[in-house]
Amino acid sequence: GGAIHGVRQSHEARHTRRNRNHLVPQAHMHAEDGWQTASEDEGTWTRQTSEAPVHHMPQMLEGAAFLGQPMGMNYAQHAQPFNGVHGVSGAMDFSPVWPNQMMPLVMVAMPQDPEPQAQQAQQAQAASDASSSVAAPFAPGQLERVTTSTASESSWASAASSRWTSRDCDWTNKQLMKPDCPQRRELLRQVIQDSWNLANSKNGTRLVQTALDVADYQEKQLLASSFQGRVWVALKSPHANHVLQKIVALMPPEKMQFVIDELAGRVAEAARHPFGCRVLERLLEHCSSEQNESILREVVSDVVELSKHAYGNYVVQHLLEHGSQQQRHQLLQQLICEAKRLARHKVASHVIESALVHAAHEDRHQLKAALAESVEALQSLSASNYGSFVVKEMKKR
Repeated sequence: GGAIHGVRQSHEARHTRRNRNHLVPQAHMHAEDGWQTASEDEGTWTRQTSEAPVHHMPQMLEGAAFLGQPMGMNYAQHAQPFNGVHGVSGAMDFSPVWPNQMMPLVMVAMPQDPEPQAQQAQQAQAASDASSSVAAPFAPGQLERVTTSTASESSWASAASSRWTSRDCDWTNKQLMKPDCPQRRELLRQVIQDSWNLANSKNGTRLVQTALDVADYQEKQLLASSFQGRVWVALKSPHANHVLQKIVALMPPEKMQFVIDELAGRVAEAARHPFGCRVLERLLEHCSSEQNESILREVVSDVVELSKHAYGNYVVQHLLEHGSQQQRHQLLQQLICEAKRLARHKVASHVIESALVHAAHEDRHQLKAALAESVEALQSLSASNYGSFVVKEMKKR
């Protein structure tokens, strides 16, 4: 069999190690249980050299319990004096006097420092007091909540974010999706109360979107009101922008005028944002042409650069698809001037294809004429990597 904790199953002498009397066992520390162990197989053996002898070994091993020996046995009693090695006199040879037996296991109790344990206990108590001072929204299955009206807005925001854990959000989300859940109204009330903080968290954004799906019109209005004055912050948030898109898609267009007003003067910047372009797309899809007129003016003033932008081109395409006939005409008049250059662009070529699809008959004819002024120009456009797709769309129209 193999060795377990340094204990060899066979008691026969091992002949692979010579001059055993010149070997000294090295004690090993085990911090996890506060004991020192030394054995023949577990420990490392070093040959005595001209260095100073180990004088602390008898004191360290004094009072240790040997396997099979009574307590209080001094290991120094088994040490044999010798004449020294390399001229060192007065040293003691601590090799065992039973060469044919296994090395006994030595266990020495190490004192434990009480200060780290006391510090850990104090930290745990402080954490417990801090957590108890902020009331949780509810434990799953309970609907009790303690709120304070004197807390400031910043402290309330931090407290609300700490109250809703990932487990709370998942449990509440499942309960809201149950049509026969008796707690739905109370759960919706609590979600509405912390809707802004939940919308800005990874798990809370899904919960608020579910609440929008199951809430009635009055509750949807309360949820949307928490975004007033915070549209730009929500637009740039990786989590809250999804809730804002959901609000735009579900609420009546006249209730979304505050979103358009807060984006006034910053439409071009929002169109270049990876999340902002999505919010603008939802506004173009669900709001009326009159409401989107301010968005159109800012897009038209920068349509060439937006058409070449990785995110802005989607806003231009959405305006061509969902805008009114007059709005499409205004966009196409700006695109026709740069049509040949945009048709060869990796990103802007998609805008030209969308213009060919959604433009009116007269505007489409002007665009095709600008792209194919001559046979050579049409051949050159067909030979380009991205212009070839524009030519294919031209042939369909």
